[in-house]
Amino acid sequence: MERLFQFSLLGLVTSGYLAVVASGLLDLPTAVLTGLALLIRGLMASGLIDFQIPEKGALYATLAYIVFYPFDYFVLTHDFIASTIHLVFFLSILRILTARTQRDYLYVQLLALLEILGACILTAQLNFLVFLVAFVLFGLTTLAAGEIRRASIEPVVVAYGGARRVPAKLVTFTAFASLIIFTVGAGLFFILPRTARAAFQHLTPSRYHLPGFSNEVTLGQIGEIKLSSEPLLYIRMLSDFKPRDLKWRGSALQTFDGKRWFNARFKNDEVIQVDSRLVSLARRRPINTRRFHYEVRAKDIASDVLFFAGKPEFLSIETPQIIRSGTGGYRAPMRPAGGFRYVGYSYEDTVVFDRSLLETMSNEDRAEYLRVPKPVDARLPELAATLTRGSRSLEEEARAIEYQLQHQFTYTLQMPDHEPADPLAHFLFERKKGHCEYFASAMAILLRLRGIPSRVVTGFQGSDEDPINGWSVIRASDAHSWVEAYIADRGWVVFDPTPADPNALRPGIFTRMNRAWDMMEVFWSDWVMSYDLEHQIVLATSLQRTSRGTGIKWLDGLASGASWFQDEFLERLKQRAIPLAVLLITLVLSVVYGPLVWRQARSRWRVGRIRQSTAGAHEATVLYERMLEILRGRGIEKPAWLTPTEFAGMMPQGAIAPIVADFTNAYLALRFGGKREAVPRMFELIQRLAVTPVSQATIHRANR
Repeated sequence: MERLFQFSLLGLVTSGYLAVVASGLLDLPTAVLTGLALLIRGLMASGLIDFQIPEKGALYATLAYIVFYPFDYFVLTHDFIASTIHLVFFLSILRILTARTQRDYLYVQLLALLEILGACILTAQLNFLVFLVAFVLFGLTTLAAGEIRRASIEPVVVAYGGARRVPAKLVTFTAFASLIIFTVGAGLFFILPRTARAAFQHLTPSRYHLPGFSNEVTLGQIGEIKLSSEPLLYIRMLSDFKPRDLKWRGSALQTFDGKRWFNARFKNDEVIQVDSRLVSLARRRPINTRRFHYEVRAKDIASDVLFFAGKPEFLSIETPQIIRSGTGGYRAPMRPAGGFRYVGYSYEDTVVFDRSLLETMSNEDRAEYLRVPKPVDARLPELAATLTRGSRSLEEEARAIEYQLQHQFTYTLQMPDHEPADPLAHFLFERKKGHCEYFASAMAILLRLRGIPSRVVTGFQGSDEDPINGWSVIRASDAHSWVEAYIADRGWVVFDPTPADPNALRPGIFTRMNRAWDMMEVFWSDWVMSYDLEHQIVLATSLQRTSRGTGIKWLDGLASGASWFQDEFLERLKQRAIPLAVLLITLVLSVVYGPLVWRQARSRWRVGRIRQSTAGAHEATVLYERMLEILRGRGIEKPAWLTPTEFAGMMPQGAIAPIVADFTNAYLALRFGGKREAVPRMFELIQRLAVTPVSQATIHRANR
């Protein structure tokens, strides 16, 4: 039972720790140190090592962190969540390595609870549910085993050879109880709309940083993104018509300095106020095109770019305003935290016969779209002329360059061995292989050398579609870059010079497992994390159809109450409560650890006074209390009904048993015999006792 308790407690803390780590927001030093502490505790529970932290060292470390915590928030991180997580994990490390008494074990359980609560704020992913299930299972096992352990009458001896048998009935009971808890909890979860999540969303930073989809991208960034399989967007087509080979356009970049594409920040940006459910993005749709619409759900990524397929016409999104850039991209800087959704209405990107719908280009913009980095490699103009020889129009020239890049060069995600001085010249004349970013950049510059305005576009192409629910998953590996060229009488035309990846593999079992997990993520996001009054009404309406007489008027009161809570109380909480919370936590730490610090300081002061005075019977009691205090710090308690001699006689064999026996004899000689020469011996034994390690087996035998 002791072994079961130790390992279930370790599993409880580990599940909370992994839940926070899986959020991706735990800094590396904290994650490594906590993981190392858990590993050491596991080795201690297995009996492989006997690791001890001196009592004085743990006390001083705690005092130091009480002072460091407000400094961490106000000076270092300026982030309440980050500084509080540092505090929780510091206390976790300290308690994990020093837990010996029942009170210590209670502290460890409370810290594990704080970890899982922190994880529910930091992440909204499906993997949190996995760790939550493990936390509940280990929690029930820990509580049950702890109660049996405390109620045990017979002495407990830890067998270091390993547990041969796990109490099957106890494990079965905890599994059954966990099932009941999650069944009842799931019912409550669908009954109650989400309001607390909105309260803490502004406290958490974006989970996944997505470079390259903003106003700047350096050559190589898109290739680095494609190495990850992280799902970023979930898309569902809402119309029967779906164009083939959709490209999800994000940002378009116009200026190239030889190594990076960028836009002049806020140049020609237009702010569009969202004052209705449907925002118009285009003047009118060409009559020869077909419209389609779709729902996009973006994960919590560090990018405010909106992605559209085809030519965007209308947008439905819950945000006060959006920004349209001069290159035709859209951003939502005030989007909701924790991921957001929107519905886009687009039409096919085809030939426009109505010239009134063409985008006009100013002379200033034309000069910008024709600019090439200086100095330009002398071989580039010659190559552009060679590739377009025989073309009869600007569009034919663009198609010729596109065709040659697709068929004369090779696709690869491997980066060059060294960074060349001129990446494009190195790609076109030496390496002749690369990823989409190099193909798009090369074509854009070659077009400009032929007098064709061009720009590079970043976005996504391709997706994994689930045929059951119709959702498509766009991953970081689907990141793509292509070219838009301005052709007279056509406007901006899309060109994609990137060839197919020759090393593309067919989906294997792991790919199919990832797809299934992604679909579960969609359900989790839709019906769990984003479950609101709208979803609640849909669910209640479905129940009403199967059970007549069930009304949903009570939802109106819930809606108004939730709205007031979010608009009034949470705004004040955001502005004022965090600094107060930091000070409150510091005060709580002082209240919790202050009495212990006072007792330690008072005990040491009284012991120090004895060295300077003539010791008597009263001083003998002070020294004996000091010895008991050291033993309590090691997890050994002296029952009040035992005499000092009986307590010394019941100490199990080990390194501390002879020290306690010698100290008890010296204490009796001073207390009842008046032998003051025993005082130096008692001081010597106290110092030896403070540095002598105590095994877990000795602690359990002594306490029983």
